[in-house]
Amino acid sequence: MTYLTKDMTTKLTSLRYQMSFLYRELRDHTSVKSITTYKKINGSIIDFVIELHTGGIVLLCCSHDQRSVLPKVIPAYIETTGQKVVGIIKTAWLVNNVSLVEIADRSLPFVVTQPFLVHEALRFLAAKGEVVL
Repeated sequence: MTYLTKDMTTKLTSLRYQMSFLYRELRDHTSVKSITTYKKINGSIIDFVIELHTGGIVLLCCSHDQRSVLPKVIPAYIETTGQKVVGIIKTAWLVNNVSLVEIADRSLPFVVTQPFLVHEALRFLAAKGEVVL
């Protein structure tokens, strides 16, 4: 039981660190106008809703989940808010680079990357012509 508790605490701490790091990095990014969050009643959450100066929205979900799967809260967010979402970024610790993931039912770019490469993910979206930075 002690081992399980320690393992869970380590994961929780590292996810908090990841989110804190990303917030500090993104709040000073030249293309970012504002950073908020989104939480549904059932507890599903988008960690950062990044509003760009160009008017577009980039959704960022921090996760220990290593799968390249679109978080379930994102389609609900897009349908509920109707905001101009131009890209989705999901962080995963074991990814070694920035990779674009194809999603059959969504035309939005979905990028999976390490937390320390989120700036590169924003640049990647810009190179795709989806975001003007």
